[in-house]
Amino acid sequence: MADALKDADVEVKTTVSDEAVEAARRQLGLDADDGKGFTIFFWEKPWADGDGIRLPLSEAGVIVRLRKAAKGDADDLTVKLRPCVPDELPADWRANRDGKDWEFKVEEDWSGRNRVWAASLKVEGDFDRPSADAGDGGDGGSRQPRLSREQGELLSSAGFTDDDLEDLVPLGPVQAIKWKPSPAAT
Repeated sequence: MADALKDADVEVKTTVSDEAVEAARRQLGLDADDGKGFTIFFWEKPWADGDGIRLPLSEAGVIVRLRKAAKGDADDLTVKLRPCVPDELPADWRANRDGKDWEFKVEEDWSGRNRVWAASLKVEGDFDRPSADAGDGGDGGSRQPRLSREQGELLSSAGFTDDDLEDLVPLGPVQAIKWKPSPAAT
């Protein structure tokens, strides 16, 4: 196992409150100028269920996320299946691969002792900020995510139809900063 992990890429994600960001950044030795800012949106079909709110896409293992870059970098729209069973994906979707402006990967996500497989297809581009209104987003935005053909195929392979993706509501925004320190810096 140690040999298999020796050259593995590892990404550590942590969530901190606005008040704690600066202290966490200093403690981790991260340069403020090296962070990339994002505004993040998710699409879902929330509905009230008694005392709570149900999120059917999330409950079905589907995440549709847009990260709008703050500094002129490319935005990215990601469709993720989590959890997924890699062996149950169609053969074309079982191995990591890249295309023009897109990246597909199958990876294991860990949270504490919980581990699940996830498959994600990230498309880079210039995406409109989602609009909360039901129209075409006359402010230049769109209410529905602009999925690529490949993202539609991935969702279809997991049993999701166009009907499942109709009338999605954009949720957010969430502000985030991402740092990618080099291995030498750690």
